[in-house]
Formats: sequence, structure tokens, C-alpha cells
Amino acid sequence: MVPTPQNDPQAELEAAQLEIAKLSSLIDASQTINSTLELDEVLERILLTATENVRADRGTIYLVDAANNELWSKVLQGETKLEIRLPMGQGLAGFVAQTGEIIILDDAYEDPRFNQEVDRESGYRTKSLLTTPMRNKNGTIIGVFQLLNKADGVFTDEDVSFLDALSAHAAIAIENAFLLKESLEKREIEKELEVAESIQQRLLPSEPPEVEGYEFSGVCTACESVGGDSYDFIPLEDGRLLISIGDVVGHGIPAALLMANLYASLRSHAQYEFELTDMVVRLNNFIHRSTDTMQYITFFCGVLEPSTGVYTYVNAGHNPPYHIPSTIGPDDEVPTMTEGGVPLGMMPSMPYGSGSVTLEKGDTLFLFTDGVTEAMDENEELLGEEAVEACLKQSAAMPLTSILHEVTVEVRGHAGDTPPDDDVTMVGVQRLP
Repeated sequence: MVPTPQNDPQAELEAAQLEIAKLSSLIDASQTINSTLELDEVLERILLTATENVRADRGTIYLVDAANNELWSKVLQGETKLEIRLPMGQGLAGFVAQTGEIIILDDAYEDPRFNQEVDRESGYRTKSLLTTPMRNKNGTIIGVFQLLNKADGVFTDEDVSFLDALSAHAAIAIENAFLLKESLEKREIEKELEVAESIQQRLLPSEPPEVEGYEFSGVCTACESVGGDSYDFIPLEDGRLLISIGDVVGHGIPAALLMANLYASLRSHAQYEFELTDMVVRLNNFIHRSTDTMQYITFFCGVLEPSTGVYTYVNAGHNPPYHIPSTIGPDDEVPTMTEGGVPLGMMPSMPYGSGSVTLEKGDTLFLFTDGVTEAMDENEELLGEEAVEACLKQSAAMPLTSILHEVTVEVRGHAGDTPPDDDVTMVGVQRLP
């Protein structure tokens, strides 16, 4: 009886040895690939494993960028290392990533999807080509192997099987590398936010000013690490006090940067003699030059003359602060401070008016940002001005810190477990009885 491949012991032995060698290669490859979590090195090791085991001259690993519907290549083995991006579905790699089909070409130039321009630019000549999908354990295509010029000229089904088996190990290593990269980036961002938060806190007054006959208080709570609210107490050379509060539209780092610019400019102007409305005009023009038309700042500032209790102010589109007389009754209307103009940065060269109030003994000024009145509960209902006004009237005879505490309790009680979506800032000025 003549032996056949099905019952030839030698053939069966050779086939078993090839299978063992293949499994051994995969085990070694898995250990090599997973011995690092640095993405570039992971990709280089995967590509080296693939080219060595299928005896390809060189190759490229493309990864799927699902967010942008693209493929990108970080590694190109050989003399040239490029970053390549192409739309999903374009070229051989894009076609395989989109369809999951396997492409084996004995002559790449015969397929119109092959981009010959890469060869012309590099001087390399592609002959045989193998392009296969790289799938994770869930079967999702996360990338593409593209290998060029097999040593004996023809890629085989065995090469495809090896790359298919390699895909599972490669996908785990790549996903772990991405997770580590994202973790490190998140940690770095958190560190930067901590620094930004520390800087922003140092820009706020470290303690309220000490002026005989008055009490001052301010609190600023950002809904993120940093925010777009701020306030300041700036002593002037003649004994007066500049008191301000501002709120950038939006929050986060961009808002914090814009607010820092405003308050640096405000403090610079405060070093010299100024007329209040003229100063606000200059601040408005500065902010308009510094930002685009989509960003602006609601701003309120005024100068207190301690000897008389007169507070002269300009309201640049800000929530009107309250002047709370100590004798206010439950049915009385709470006076507001509205004179001024448009928010800073909205339009250049705008005129601003001013107003004034006089603090009698026991009176309080309450300045705030819209994070107070627009605090939302679980039903997305706002706290509103009426609730704040009622709280201020009920606590008008209290010390200043108690008044701000009562408003804070009102805000938190209304919001309940609903996290704030805006910064909350309050400033109080009280002329002592």
C-alpha cells in the first residue's frame, strides 16, 4: 500500500512539528509583546513578530481611530518611519478595516486599490502583499496588518492563520498600552489642574481687608477644578476700597485664564488715580481685544468711601447686587444696583454709566454670580432671585458671615444631591452698627 498524506507518518510528524513551532512562536510573541506597555514599542514588537514569522521583508500596522473614522500608522519598518492617516475604506488597508476581508496579492501593482505613490516616494518596490484584519477578543477590528514581499514570493493561508492567532495577543497588548497612556495623560492633566487650582486660589484675596467700622467676606467655589468666577478687594492709596466680582461665560481653564487677565489688568489700573467709568471702558476694550466674540465677562465693581458709606459702582451686565438696609421688612423690596452697561468684551468702545448707594450703619451689600440664583434641583428648577431675596431679608440683622452662610444653606438645600453646573461666588460688605 502506498502511503498518502492522510496516513503518511512522516507527513503527520512534520505537520505536528510545524504546529508546535507555530504555537511556540505565538507563546514567545505574546511574552515579548506584553513585556512593555509603551505604545510605540508595543507596535514595533508586534510588527517585528509578524514579519519574522511570515518571512516578510517589511510591513505596517494600521490602527483604527473610530472617533475620526480613520486608520493611522505609527510604525513603518525599514529605512523610513512615517505617520500615515487615511479614511476608513480607502486603499487596501482601509478596505480590510471596513470589511474584514483578507487580501493576498502576488503582484500588488495589479490591484488598483494599491497606492503606488508610496513606492515612488520611497524607492521601494512592493511585489507580494498580505493585508489582514487585527481583531480583539470580541471580534472587533482594531487594526490591520499589511506585510510586504514574502521571502519566497507568495503569502499563504498558513501566514493568515498565524496573523489571526497573533491578533488576539496583539490586541490585548495594544489596548493595555492605550489604557496606560490614557491613565498617564489623565494623571498629568489632574496634576496640571491641581497647579491651576492652586494658582487661582492665590489670585483670590487671602483674607478680607480690615477697615474700621466695616466687615467684609468673600467665597468662591468652582464647579470644576478651576472656574471663571472671581472677586477682589483692592485698597486704594487714599483709603478707599475697590470691591469687584466677575463671571466669565463658561467655566474651566479657558474661563479661568480670561478672568486672570481681567483681574491682572484691574489691579494694574487700581495703582493709579482713575475715574471708575473710564476704567471700566478700558477694561472692556482690553477684554474685547483679548478674546473672540463668543466670550465675555459679566462684571461689577465699585469704590467704597469708608468715612461716608458711599459706594459708587458700575454694573457691566452682571447680576444686580443687593443693598440690604438693616431695617428692611419682610414685605419690602430689596434695592438692587443696576447702573452700568454691557458685559465686558461683548462690544468695543461702549459707554458705561455709574450709580451709588449709601451704607448706613447695619446695612449690607450682597454681590453674587449667577451660580447662586441658577442653582438647580433634581427637576432642573432654578432657585431664583425671589428665594435669595427672601433669605436676605430674613437674615438682614445678622452678622455678615451669618448672612452668607444662610444663603449658602439656601443654595445647597435647593440643589440637594444635584451637582452644581456653575461656579458659585458671593461677596458681602457690612457697615457695622
